[in-house]
Amino acid sequence: MTMLTEEERLDQRADVEETFTDQAVIERNTTTATNPDGTPAAATWVADDDLVACSYWVDFRQRLNGGETAGAALMVRAQNMQMMVPVETDVSELDRIHGVTRDGETLNANILEIRAVVLRPTHKLLILEQQTHRSRSTP
Repeated sequence: MTMLTEEERLDQRADVEETFTDQAVIERNTTTATNPDGTPAAATWVADDDLVACSYWVDFRQRLNGGETAGAALMVRAQNMQMMVPVETDVSELDRIHGVTRDGETLNANILEIRAVVLRPTHKLLILEQQTHRSRSTP
């Protein structure tokens, strides 16, 4: 395996960052207080002042869960979302994403949990997840 020079690595990083046409809001929980019983107090989420340049995409998967009780089933639609952000972005699994836009258009206004942060040589890959459930009648 050939090692990249610093110049080659920076060129690759610039190529990746050219794909960052989206913007995201990263929020951090700033609560350090605890309730009288010792459990953490309700989260206080604070957004970073700057939008983060990113590349965001969604992979949809659907499946029909069991539960054929009374002719109904539960349709589960999982939205497996991923996002690339610059390698120097201060983000962890304790943070969350609250809104993604592209050219002023909202791509996702929901709160997205960060399941994993994968460090790559040219960027950080965020694994995001959101699930929606809806009932559906079956014949």
